Amino acid sequence: MNLDDPRVSSMKSTVEATGAKLTTFSSKTRTATYYRSETEIAEDGKHLLSLKSMITDGEHNYQNALGAIALVRQFEVSAKQILTVLENFPGVEGREQFVRELNGVKIYNDTTATAMESIVVAMQRFGTKYHKKIVMIAGGMDKGLDYIQIAPYWQNDLKALVLLEGTASQKMATAMEHSDVPIHKYFGLFTDAVAKAYSLAVPGDLLILCPGATSFNMFANEFDRGRQFNELVNAL
Repeated sequence: MNLDDPRVSSMKSTVEATGAKLTTFSSKTRTATYYRSETEIAEDGKHLLSLKSMITDGEHNYQNALGAIALVRQFEVSAKQILTVLENFPGVEGREQFVRELNGVKIYNDTTATAMESIVVAMQRFGTKYHKKIVMIAGGMDKGLDYIQIAPYWQNDLKALVLLEGTASQKMATAMEHSDVPIHKYFGLFTDAVAKAYSLAVPGDLLILCPGATSFNMFANEFDRGRQFNELVNAL
């Protein structure tokens, strides 16, 4: 149970009442079974391991790692084995997946980022290091999201926004209409969108597919979109 999620932690007493064994994890509550403070992980209040580096960095990925640690320790997986995996795990396809670096431009595939929360964590992960150096490909079909909420993140850290064709893209453009971030719209051919995004990037920049919308107007599904993206990027 992740004690840092209010919706989940609100069920703690209900779960405890069943008599089930409850294992908790947290980056805020020191009394959790597994507690993380920066790179230090404690188990039942005692030092377990130091997680100094992960390929898939970012606060949300450290949270995911803490949950994974809480799970595998139930099967007596050693701290050494855990460290070996976490420090070498490259991530999952389509989830902030590093595709390649080309001419100094790092390229990521985040095709599964179709919700507000997904866009926010991507911006939180990359925004500080790549402030005003992020070229983002976004857009598609609307799923009822309010892009006004995400506009401040885009305004703060994007270098440019490349929009695919679709009803969500139109809402994104409207949400950013008073922004000074250059918006390039609307691309009905994915090849053209990827080529445009790459042309806007220079060495030291980051290019990311982070749609924030459904894919069905141009692709079979989000995974089809992600695989096509990888193919196009690898062909550059």
